[in-house]
Amino acid sequence: MVVRDFLEEQNVICKM
Repeated sequence: MVVRDFLEEQNVICKM
């Protein structure tokens, strides 16, 4: 799902 991919990317940015 595109939304899931987007959320995953946001999570990675948040961890940084």
